[in-house]
Amino acid sequence: MSSFKDTSNWKKKDGTTLVYSYEVDGKQHDGTSEKEPQLLLVQLERLSVLNETSWQLKDDKEPESETRYSTREFITALGDLYDFWFHAITLDESDNEVFSQIDISIYPVELETLIETSTVEEWSFSRDEDKPEDGWLKDEIGRINYHEAGEYHNSSMLSARLFL
Repeated sequence: MSSFKDTSNWKKKDGTTLVYSYEVDGKQHDGTSEKEPQLLLVQLERLSVLNETSWQLKDDKEPESETRYSTREFITALGDLYDFWFHAITLDESDNEVFSQIDISIYPVELETLIETSTVEEWSFSRDEDKPEDGWLKDEIGRINYHEAGEYHNSSMLSARLFL
């Protein structure tokens, strides 16, 4: 189970839990693997501060619209995961993947927005409440995403979109 190489008998239980079965000493056992928040230690490399300009062109269908632009600054970095790996587990014929690096983008956000979207103040391994169907971080604005090869790059990648 720990190598995650053969996930052919795994099933999706809900938005954050996978169920699998395995055999030990001739006996069949069931187990679960849950996606839940953990401490993420990353050593950053290639840290860059970028200033991006985006243009929004006038929409001919809406006479009130006009051409305008917006700018924003953000930070990008490549991070080496410290003392652990991310496993991208697929439940189809695609190969599972293991990542030791993550592409990170950090965007500024207003404090009021962070307060509105952050619903959990601290994490604990001994939770008394039931886990929400979509997971503990369902309302948070930051995300960690897996991108298949061809989506953004020639190879698959792991990315984090964070707000500070």
